[in-house]
Amino acid sequence: MIGRKKEFFVQFREDKKLIVWMNNRDKQEMKNLKKLLLFKILLLTASPLFGESYLYSHSEFHGMAEARGGLRISDDETHKSRSAGDLRLRGEIFFYPENFEFKFTPDFCMDNIKNKSELKTREAWIFLRPFENIDIKAGRQILTWGTGDLVFLNDLFPKDWQSFFIGRDDQYLKAPSDSIKIGLFTDLFSIDFIYNPLFRSDRFIDGTYLSYWDEHKGDFAGKDEYPGSVKPDSYFNDDEIHLRIYKNIHNYELAFYGYSGFWKSPSSTDKTGKKIFTKMDSIGMSLRGGLGPGIGNLEMSYYLSKEDSSGDKSEIKNSELRYLAGFSFDPAADLNINVQYYIEQLCGYGNYKENMPPQNIRDHFRRLVTISVTRSWMNQNLKLIFSGYYSTSDEDLYFRPKTSYQISDSLIAEAGANIFAGKNNTSFFGQFEKNSNIYFALSAYF
Repeated sequence: MIGRKKEFFVQFREDKKLIVWMNNRDKQEMKNLKKLLLFKILLLTASPLFGESYLYSHSEFHGMAEARGGLRISDDETHKSRSAGDLRLRGEIFFYPENFEFKFTPDFCMDNIKNKSELKTREAWIFLRPFENIDIKAGRQILTWGTGDLVFLNDLFPKDWQSFFIGRDDQYLKAPSDSIKIGLFTDLFSIDFIYNPLFRSDRFIDGTYLSYWDEHKGDFAGKDEYPGSVKPDSYFNDDEIHLRIYKNIHNYELAFYGYSGFWKSPSSTDKTGKKIFTKMDSIGMSLRGGLGPGIGNLEMSYYLSKEDSSGDKSEIKNSELRYLAGFSFDPAADLNINVQYYIEQLCGYGNYKENMPPQNIRDHFRRLVTISVTRSWMNQNLKLIFSGYYSTSDEDLYFRPKTSYQISDSLIAEAGANIFAGKNNTSFFGQFEKNSNIYFALSAYF
């Protein structure tokens, strides 16, 4: 076996400072090594600071090793037959002395689709409670709120749709945020305030794993065909603010939401054809509580497209109203059923139709029905989950069956599928029809 040639060299400048020149791949490997070294230094310095016995009695370490693969079940001219190919190793360190909490989750993945290995920090946060009614959590963290089951209205934290549609574990749908979260709790109501100093977008479909319909090209686009995007990148100028005010009233949780930032996926294009993110604010509310034999939820939100509030700019996404009603119940032991009805309403539709090319015009209302059935057997060691999404307006669908079996306390086998179909190539699920795939995984926890 012949190793890859290392394309770097060193030299001394006149001021006797050492310069190291290396290619991009070596730079990434060096960054990974630095992260591992920093992690080891943290452990070494913490031990004498708190005492070895205290450190072990107030900390937890967990990890996961996983092999996951996937195959397309339809021919796609823009991609190979493999849809997923991950070897993953993730650690989790949780340290909880008396006056604060700290969590660090490094995540290393060898991605066979991208032919790339990456070490990322999934979580790295510190939690403080300076007063009895105030919580502060700062750092890289996973954030969520809202009432929908995999349907998001007021949850405007970043999502990883690429991971979701190729069959990675559901937890990877939630991408991390670099945020400070402040919680205030009173007898009257509670408030969550979250500040991101820099906008973080969704990890949207860009052709890396899945092909998609490119309306400007008028055809499918796949790997290496994405024109690129220009993301807001100025700290404290291109920031995000999330707000939730909530209260429990007779076992019903009522919440109001606010957001100021940008559309989470590209909402326009610049003169060079690159995708851009325009400014967007939102307000919303939700109600969740007991309803007959189960739990019901209502949620709505209004997305204000700040750079096209009247809807007469065809190159910028219009404002939207979104509505959700859901109901979840357990008709039998180890059986749960969740149904939802979701609507997207395009605001300023008259102006929108006048200024949009006919082939790209959306419906005024997009309607979506979802159902999720979860069944467990063998003391919940064997699980079957069927999730289905059908749009009555777009006439397209998405099926997501999944089964898992817990072989032992530390070993889980999983298999599933992502099935897309639609009447038109331009609809949301219809554009992914050639990306339908099956996947399988074996995960070991320690």
